[in-house]
Amino acid sequence: MTPWHADLPPYERTEGSRLILVQSPAGTARAQALEAWREQARKTGTAVHFLSCDFRLAGPWAGLKDLLERAHTELETRDPQLIARHVDELSLVLPSLSERLAAARPTLTDLAVPEERVRNYPMDRAYRIVQGLVDLIADWHRGDAAPSRIIVCDRYEQAGALVRRFFRELMRRRSEALDLTLVLVTEPADSPAEEPHGSLPTTYVRLAVPAGPEESPDPAAMSRSADELEARVQRTDWEFREYLSSLIHCLQHSENPQRALFWQARAFGQYNHYGFYEDALRHGAVVRDHLDEILSSTSFYTRWNLVGALGNCYLAVGQPEQALEIVENEGLRKIEDPGERVKVFYVLALIHSRFLPRPDFAVAESYVQQGLESLEKSALPESERLFLQVFTLNGLAYIRHRQGRPEEALELCRSGFELLEEKLGPDQHRLHRSVLLYNTAQVYGALRAFEKAIEYYSRAMELDPNYSEYYNERGNAYLSLFRPEEAIQDYRAAIRLSAPYQEVWTNLGQAYKLMQRMDDAADAYAQALDYDPTALLAWLGRAQALDALGRSAEALAAYSRALDLDPAQPLALANRAALLYDAGRTAEALRDLDEAVRLAPGDAGLRLNRAMALESLERRQDAAADLRAIAELTPDADLGLEAEARLAHLAACEQQGMTVTAE
Repeated sequence: MTPWHADLPPYERTEGSRLILVQSPAGTARAQALEAWREQARKTGTAVHFLSCDFRLAGPWAGLKDLLERAHTELETRDPQLIARHVDELSLVLPSLSERLAAARPTLTDLAVPEERVRNYPMDRAYRIVQGLVDLIADWHRGDAAPSRIIVCDRYEQAGALVRRFFRELMRRRSEALDLTLVLVTEPADSPAEEPHGSLPTTYVRLAVPAGPEESPDPAAMSRSADELEARVQRTDWEFREYLSSLIHCLQHSENPQRALFWQARAFGQYNHYGFYEDALRHGAVVRDHLDEILSSTSFYTRWNLVGALGNCYLAVGQPEQALEIVENEGLRKIEDPGERVKVFYVLALIHSRFLPRPDFAVAESYVQQGLESLEKSALPESERLFLQVFTLNGLAYIRHRQGRPEEALELCRSGFELLEEKLGPDQHRLHRSVLLYNTAQVYGALRAFEKAIEYYSRAMELDPNYSEYYNERGNAYLSLFRPEEAIQDYRAAIRLSAPYQEVWTNLGQAYKLMQRMDDAADAYAQALDYDPTALLAWLGRAQALDALGRSAEALAAYSRALDLDPAQPLALANRAALLYDAGRTAEALRDLDEAVRLAPGDAGLRLNRAMALESLERRQDAAADLRAIAELTPDADLGLEAEARLAHLAACEQQGMTVTAE
């Protein structure tokens, strides 16, 4: 059972990070108890940050935004280069600074006008932002003079999904290096608050303090504040992002709370675009429940604007059944305009071909055809009709790719791109043109036609030169052609153009390993694993690099981590067995080899390694059985000949009663 304490423990400066989970009713008494504890900490020289993490008041970055503002204020003069390295993350989280911190590397996804946005950022992009912010906060604190640090997160039960992820990752990656204590303060509940890192020393506290009186905002005053904020959010983009959550809060407590619905729909759309899907759904649930009410109150949205965004959001968080339900019920059954129905059919085709657990390509293709038929009935301008035709056929190209009909997929992508080039102006639908080129490259890559894949990745990058994934993918194509120098250039560009992500660092490690630059490879894999310790390929690559460097103990540990993630890896088992064998741990090596042979019984090399281990343990009959199996598996190959020779040697030793020495 959880050992709850009735009060915060006296603060003592101790080495090592820790976690304190506090449950207490909100109010003056709680605030006083927390302030007294914080004052104890300050007297030890500890740096203390107090954050209010209430999503309802400050949006998806509530709490963390305050911490970053402090970091920016200090680093602006102390380390402007650090600010420059994280300009994309800071511009996203601190709208009030966005004019000074304008993202220097916008992509077409950023620049496309709303009607040309055919691509939202993936959820992984938001997670990259989180990792970049962890790096920033860690580097900021490493430069201060405080011996240890405390972050108190008040109202943590109301924190957004990205803020929760940030603190989980901060504690996992940097809590020890920063000597950080994290205090999560929540309302009383039946169970503890979410723990950011289960291995940390954790103290559970239920403060025995009286609940404070509930706040009762004055509706008239909130209405006046809402009017002022509503004017502000419509002036500039940064003011929209900065004050939107405050506006919604004021409207919800105003004399006319229904006004909040429209702005919640705006917040939902914004978070959806940026890839903050889990946080978007906090408003999305309201949008879904009040869909008709919102649509009847404004001409700002069409029904598909909101239904399509809801479907996209559910798909992004891995809920395709919910996406299908809302697109069918609120889109297909209620949208009558043929031009809008084209988009409905496209998304339904995508759901059935890509997202449902059991894809149904026949159903998906029927929706593509219905979309094209609906397009013929629409009264859209010719340029928009042309774009939607190409867009819909791109969905068919995906279906053909999944069906194993790559030539048809390629032709659909190529002809679509050429049609847009011929019929549209050079600045129209540039984003979708780059997507078509990228999709073509992907199909060529799947066909292992890597030269052609590189050609089309390069063309996509000419249109969208700041999109990190294009460089990562082209780097993979170069690596597949054994051109690691060019791959490294692309991976480095991908790293420069994005907040950090594990995949590109793993790929960089693979390229260095191919060049036999094992120190660089080991470092790249380590960076990948810092961002994602479940990256199997990075553990395997790091183990191989460390083994090549003669760092056997570290290599052994890396293989063990890889096998913890996926035990069914015969080659990893064999490699770990070789390290164990060299360390004189022959019985453990044999256990790995037994499992490797069980997983890959036809691999003669594994059987030869096991025979050698068996010989060392003087299990000659078992060794002979493996050697005979090798001779049968590969009678004319070098392994077969070696097995025959060892078998003869083993028989001679047996006759003479000699002890076998495995070479």
